[in-house]
Amino acid sequence: MGLFKRVKSKAGIYQFVFGSDSYIGSTKDIFKRCFIQHKNNAFTKPNKHKLFYSTVIKNGWNKFNLNIICIIPNHVNLFSEKYPDFILTDKDLLILKDLTSYELTVAEQLNLETLI
Repeated sequence: MGLFKRVKSKAGIYQFVFGSDSYIGSTKDIFKRCFIQHKNNAFTKPNKHKLFYSTVIKNGWNKFNLNIICIIPNHVNLFSEKYPDFILTDKDLLILKDLTSYELTVAEQLNLETLI
């Protein structure tokens, strides 16, 4: 359960590993992407991420290891936690989401050589 709590509402770069095969992705919410979307989509949308999902269908999720390569703070959540009484406008939300996306893009670029 520690991993679930650690990545909930956090952006970052993750890696699923099965033997010598590896799938690397990035997302604004690691928990939703890895533990909800990928787990459901592997069986409901098998043509998306075809190589990854076909390996999941053939071997099952329990054969994969999940590595969290990098965690990026979700700035919407951080701001809301720090200033719970502040009402964010749509523009505020957009700026905070863009900041999270920007940091994620920078992290991807900085880690690109080690990820490939």
